[in-house]
Amino acid sequence: MECLLTLFVLMILFTVVIRSTAGGESRSSRRRSYHHLAKQFSGVYVSGGLFGSSTMRMRYGETTAFLTEASARGPYRGKCTQMQINWPDANFRAEVRMNDGRPREVTFRGLQEMKLGHGDFDRRFRLRGDDEQEVRQLLSEGVRWQIDWLAQLFAKDELYIFISSGRIFIQKPRIIRKYSELHEFVHRSLEFYDQAMITRAVGIQFVQSDRAQTLDGVICKICGEGIEIDLVFCQRCKTPHHGECWQYARSCSVYGCGETAYQRPQAAARVVTPHTSTDPPETHSESSEGMTS
Repeated sequence: MECLLTLFVLMILFTVVIRSTAGGESRSSRRRSYHHLAKQFSGVYVSGGLFGSSTMRMRYGETTAFLTEASARGPYRGKCTQMQINWPDANFRAEVRMNDGRPREVTFRGLQEMKLGHGDFDRRFRLRGDDEQEVRQLLSEGVRWQIDWLAQLFAKDELYIFISSGRIFIQKPRIIRKYSELHEFVHRSLEFYDQAMITRAVGIQFVQSDRAQTLDGVICKICGEGIEIDLVFCQRCKTPHHGECWQYARSCSVYGCGETAYQRPQAAARVVTPHTSTDPPETHSESSEGMTS
């Protein structure tokens, strides 16, 4: 009897050691990935200690972003990989989640359900927010496109995004370990932030004719410098670039876009009232001879 008891105890200890070793190797792998990401994005790696979660903190333009593991919110349970990015409007609240049949859980009270009138997006995602007009302004074509990309990452149609208290939270309900997948998640999250910030840019107005006015405070994604002159924007996703940078790259810098045609906004002073001109925008595309204008 004593021998059986001793054997049972030894088996339990062996199982604990094996799991601890595997967990330690997994944590070590994730820490290496986070450390590598910090170098890649000129950020700072913060170790979570023996049992805590690693964090990668970085500056991105005028904001700060954090990559970490967190407790999933909304429709999911357990741990998730989360990108948190500071947002300039502390009063704005909204959430986007997959319309996957999961039980509805109220994460933020006082938000109203809404539809955008875009069939495929409304079918795949559920949307709630404080102010319908502000939410509609935020969810431009470029923003919706990035949400769709984030949802499809890693062949998992799972995503939860919420904006509250001056922060954007983007959650994938799984622990991402591979460096390549973490890099893509960070990259896509920053693309989402860029597209969201475009909708807030002072002086910009995309209308049905796709004509744009001046942009302020927007960063060129190729060179990383602010765009003050020589502005062009992608015909497909509306991401702004320096004209010279577009000519150098010969296509849109947004990962997965691949658009080779750009538009150049007409010269316009900053205005308060909507622009009513119906003149078509200038459109440019790549050719074998180079850029055309």
